[in-house]
Amino acid sequence: MIDLHVHSSDYSSDASDNIETMVLAAVRKGVTHLALTDHLDLAPDGSLPGNLKDLAAYRNLLEALKEKYSGQIAITAGIEAGYTKKHADKLAKLLDGLDFDFVINSVHEVGGVDCYYPEFYRGKTKQQAYNEYFEAVLESLDAPYPYHSVGHLGYVERTAPYPDPGVHYNEFSKILDAILTAIIRKEKILELNTNVYGSASIRWLPNNEIWARYRELGGTRATFGSDAHRKGRIGEGYGEAAAYLKGLGFKGFAVVSGGMERITNSE
Repeated sequence: MIDLHVHSSDYSSDASDNIETMVLAAVRKGVTHLALTDHLDLAPDGSLPGNLKDLAAYRNLLEALKEKYSGQIAITAGIEAGYTKKHADKLAKLLDGLDFDFVINSVHEVGGVDCYYPEFYRGKTKQQAYNEYFEAVLESLDAPYPYHSVGHLGYVERTAPYPDPGVHYNEFSKILDAILTAIIRKEKILELNTNVYGSASIRWLPNNEIWARYRELGGTRATFGSDAHRKGRIGEGYGEAAAYLKGLGFKGFAVVSGGMERITNSE
């Protein structure tokens, strides 16, 4: 079992458990490879969030945790970069020279508002709001900093207020194809993210329609992330996700740690 998307309360303000608690919980659950990937979302003025003001110290801590738990679990020193056009160059400068093993490139904020919040959707049709989000994702694929995976594609589907919040391929086929083909062309990895905020309509992000299209277009790279913000969610849905992607013809999940390797899906 792997989990390459996990947050801690030490460095992500929306998480519940500290970083070593998350590591120990992963060990107990039988996770063999864990990426610690706290949020790097810059404030509106471009400043670092309070708990990550010393990004180099965070990077050093991850290296120390690798050593401390080396006999129990393989730890990848990661981070989740929250892309915005306004601060992309600042993010690039901050990440330069830190050599994170694994960088998730995610879009949370569009037009200055996080898509998690109702404000983003106010006064917009589903088509308008989702197209704005997908355009930002497409733009993020040209980020000026190195990254490995594209995080939680379809993020809007988690909390959008529409009667049917689903991202249906036939409604957004042109922009989705542009995103998926760019991911493939750039040799990035599409993340399967099982944090769907209790949604009854989807099991993971991106949803099955998008995964099927990604495979049709020739996508072969996938990684798994629970996006856990508390210890009880680490590895959640791994077996089901592995079996689903195996059914689509994927050979295994990717693990990134100073390079990339394939591991066998477990069911």
